[in-house]
Amino acid sequence: MFSLNHRAARLAAAALSGFALSAALLATGCGSTQTRAELDQDLPEQITGPGVVMSVEGLGCPMCAESIYVLLTDVDGVTDSKVNLDSGTVDVTFAEGATVSRRALTRAVTNGGFSYRGMRIKE
Repeated sequence: MFSLNHRAARLAAAALSGFALSAALLATGCGSTQTRAELDQDLPEQITGPGVVMSVEGLGCPMCAESIYVLLTDVDGVTDSKVNLDSGTVDVTFAEGATVSRRALTRAVTNGGFSYRGMRIKE
């Protein structure tokens, strides 16, 4: 695992990157993919399994993908994430045997300035 200082530095870099990106996008536009997913009210708060697929609004460029990657891999139990800019989805992989908080995943997305639209558990 990362040390607290390393994690704080990564989060600060992601926040700064997100701020700079937001300013640039306000000036030029990102062309973000707009997505809507079914609500995930039936999902448990603690998710165990190989991972989830999240639907996220606001993913429109490689900088968005990098920001989401940093934010999600800082969530305890997450080992990887892959963004599909065309579909506006993020494939999130959990460590083997890990239980991950749904709230932590959604908070990572929304704290990055993106809009969370739903998720489903990967099979």
